[in-house]
Amino acid sequence: MHRVRVDARRLRALLRAFAPVLDPGRARRYERGLRDLAAELDAARDAEVALANFGTLAPSASAARARLGAESRRARRALSRRMQSRAWRERLRGLRRIAAEEALVATAPRRLDRLLARTIVQERRRAARALERRPHRAHALHRLRIALKRMRYVADECFGDTPEEAAEIEGLRALQDSLGEWHDARRLRAVLRAQVPQGPRRWRKRLRERERRMLARYRRRRRRLLDLWRALA
Repeated sequence: MHRVRVDARRLRALLRAFAPVLDPGRARRYERGLRDLAAELDAARDAEVALANFGTLAPSASAARARLGAESRRARRALSRRMQSRAWRERLRGLRRIAAEEALVATAPRRLDRLLARTIVQERRRAARALERRPHRAHALHRLRIALKRMRYVADECFGDTPEEAAEIEGLRALQDSLGEWHDARRLRAVLRAQVPQGPRRWRKRLRERERRMLARYRRRRRRLLDLWRALA
């Protein structure tokens, strides 16, 4: 489930990055289909992550863990029913059909190396602008996390094996991980508030402390990545 979501995001990032040489209509349908496919998995994956993270927060709280476990199983059963439906099969067939169409690539680039270099520069600039804004609100940090994921997915596919490129990918991964753990802690706090409202206040306190730690780590890693990008400019 996690692998499918990651691969769908990776493909969407590449579709956006290489939009200049793709057929706009086909690329838009492909991107929308991938987005909808990943969205179908969200509820089951979020419940799974909440259960795993709660296990590290309060391993001895069996009643609350049982409630979160029941929600995770319910979400998985709902997903299993959707995956067995005719609509799901039609969606997969549609995605395979678009991916196999030669017309998806509207213009074959004369120099692939130049296209890759230009794409990397554009994605790097976009991510750097997002970082330099110093977002601090939750929704802005979430958007930044998504932008960094897109940049990393493009880098994973387009970079070579130079030390500088390896350092950039590692910097993106570290920054993304910090924001991902912050997001998971924040999400678990909301889940507990909705599903285990009678839970002790110390759980929420620990989660807030985890959020603060992850944001402090993000800020340190942010400076390192920006310094690296300035050196590469």
